[in-house]
Amino acid sequence: MLNVIIQENSIIIIMEKQQKNIVEIAFINIVLYPTENQRPEEYVRLLSSIMQDRYKVKSGKSERETLLRTFDNCGSYYHGYFCNAIFLGEDSKTLNVKENTLEDSDTDPNKGIDAKDMEFWYYPKYHRFAVYKTHLKRIFKFLNDSFLFKLGDNEFFAINVENDKQTIEKIIQAKTLLDIRVSVRYTNNDNLEEWEELDDSLRSSNTEQAELHMKSPKSKPIEVAKNKVLKAFLYLSKSYGTAKARVLNDAGHTEEINTQNHPNTMRVDLNDNAANDMENYISDVSKNKK
Repeated sequence: MLNVIIQENSIIIIMEKQQKNIVEIAFINIVLYPTENQRPEEYVRLLSSIMQDRYKVKSGKSERETLLRTFDNCGSYYHGYFCNAIFLGEDSKTLNVKENTLEDSDTDPNKGIDAKDMEFWYYPKYHRFAVYKTHLKRIFKFLNDSFLFKLGDNEFFAINVENDKQTIEKIIQAKTLLDIRVSVRYTNNDNLEEWEELDDSLRSSNTEQAELHMKSPKSKPIEVAKNKVLKAFLYLSKSYGTAKARVLNDAGHTEEINTQNHPNTMRVDLNDNAANDMENYISDVSKNKK
C-alpha cells in the first residue's frame, strides 16, 4: 500500500506493509477407481457436473445444506466456493413473536438463507483440494455424498483427508506398540518406494480396500521397524486411508492414536501468492515429503 504526502517542494511516499491474512489449510485427496478413471480431466468433469446439478448435501442433523457454488479454471488449479445455507420448504412456518402466531414463511425454496461461503482451491494434477481446516468436515461430507450420488454403487471412489506425517511417524517409532488397525486403498499413481509393492499388489488384484490388524502383549510389543508390510500400510494410509494404534507412551500410560484426528495442515497468507504456495506443498505431500 502507498501513502503519498505532499509537502512544500517535495513529495513523501510512505510504503506500508500489507496486513497478513493467515489461515490454516487442510487437504482432501479424491480418488476414482479403477485406474483408467484416474485422469485429471475426469475429476474436473465430475466436479463440474456436480456444480451444474446444484446438488445439495445436508450438514449432519441440522437444517443446513451444502452445495458447490463456483468452480473456476485458474490455469494449474481451480478456485471456487462451496456454500452452506438453510433452505426452507414452501410449507415452512415462521413465528411472529409480537403476535404469538405461526404464519406462512413465503420463502422461496430455491433461496438459502444465512448463506456462508467456504473457499477452496483444487489442483487436478494432484487430485487434491486445499480447504480451510475449519471447513474440512463439512466439505469432506459434501464430496463423499455428492460422489456417491453421481457415481452410484457401480463405480468406486475414495475421499481421503490427508493425514499428518508426524502422527504416522509417531506410530512407527513407538517403543511399545500394542494394537494397530490400518485401512488403505491403492493410489492415484502416487507410487513411491515406501509403498510401491503394496500399491501395485492392490491395483493388479483389483482390491478396492485392504485392512490390516495386528496386536501383541506388553511383554512382546510389535516391532514396526522389522515389519515391512506394516510400514508400507502405514505410509500408504497417510494419503489413502486411516490408522488407529494403541501404544504405551514414555510415562507408561496407554495412548490411543487415530490419524483421523490429526489432518495434515499448513498455514498460509492469503495475501501472498497462496495458491502457488499450496500447490508446492501439495506436490511435496504427494511425494510423502510432508
